[in-house]
Amino acid sequence: MLPPEYLMNASSDVVYVYTKAEQAIVEDIAKRIVKTGRMTDTASFQLEKARQFGMLNGDVEKILSEATNKSRKEVRKIISKSGTKALAYDDSIYKAAGLSPSPVAESPALKSVLLQGTNSTLQLVGNYTRTTAQMSKLAYLNSLDQAFIQASSGAMSPNRAISQAIKQVAQNGIEKVAYPSGGYRSVESSIRTAVSTGLNQAVAKLQLYRMDEMGCELVETTSHAGARPTHAEWQGRVFCIKGNHKFYGDFYRETGYGSGEGLCGWNCYHSFFPYFEGLSTRSFSPDPAADVGRDNDEEYLLQQKQRYYERQVRSAKKECGVYNSAMEATKDEELRNELYDEFQKASVKLKRREEKLEEFISQSGNVREREREQTANWNRSVSSKAVWANRKYQNNR
Repeated sequence: MLPPEYLMNASSDVVYVYTKAEQAIVEDIAKRIVKTGRMTDTASFQLEKARQFGMLNGDVEKILSEATNKSRKEVRKIISKSGTKALAYDDSIYKAAGLSPSPVAESPALKSVLLQGTNSTLQLVGNYTRTTAQMSKLAYLNSLDQAFIQASSGAMSPNRAISQAIKQVAQNGIEKVAYPSGGYRSVESSIRTAVSTGLNQAVAKLQLYRMDEMGCELVETTSHAGARPTHAEWQGRVFCIKGNHKFYGDFYRETGYGSGEGLCGWNCYHSFFPYFEGLSTRSFSPDPAADVGRDNDEEYLLQQKQRYYERQVRSAKKECGVYNSAMEATKDEELRNELYDEFQKASVKLKRREEKLEEFISQSGNVREREREQTANWNRSVSSKAVWANRKYQNNR
């Protein structure tokens, strides 16, 4: 069994690797846009754009290669650790029931199940990595071409056009990862879903294999306050894997296990563990939110709203980081001033979003999770500049 709190945070290290890579790529794109210059000279622009694109392409491949190597190690470590943790809990129940489960290291079948889950997760993460490389190049070319059109047509000064191109990159980042269905999600969201879902499914298969070994037919599902409404219907209950028990419902049919929407599916933080009649006592409440006087659906909406505010804060921090990198890359004082104006706006935006989050926390009674507000490459230097930019804006109002 893996507790909900564990599953909520298990993918954090891998997500950090990719958000750091994304931020590094976006900041590199901003620097390349600054260095392209000569927005009104078509031949010079095209030549320099090609040169900078080639350098960007090399940088993107290097950044993503390093991220992939790190993430592969992290994914293997996380899934191995999670499988060991889940079976240690389950095996303690089997031993209490008088059974003798063998160590995972001594079972080729169990090791094979875990390896298959690991490889599936690595393949999915690898697909997102390749898509990220493609979207990075498109982000650079699209923003730069738009800036050239605006400058060469006289709609904007060259420096203003460059500033707006960087603004587009700063606000959108490597905006989306495409799915075969035609849908889009952010890099951070895609990686988090891939890793957390992959490890949960790998461990669940491991547990089911062990249950078959031990002849266990009943399982209890975990629960947490603010569960997805469709998951709240079956959390904290006992089910029969074989589906033919007179007191307990069918595990697969009622929990939707095996489907993307069900137990251990996309972004699901529920797990399960063996249950023996006459020996086991219920460990999880079917409605933990009600146990503390709250409505589960209301709690779910509050949690979703908090995640939204946290994403907004992270987005503003990423913007500040991109403008800061672009300012450091230019020697043109006029362009630096243009970029500082955008940096100041992003700093004000960041402060306002942090205040909204603080207000929400105060009104909802939720716990503030500051680690969810952090983003890669947000260091003391950029933070200090953002604070002073906001103060300067407030003083000049």
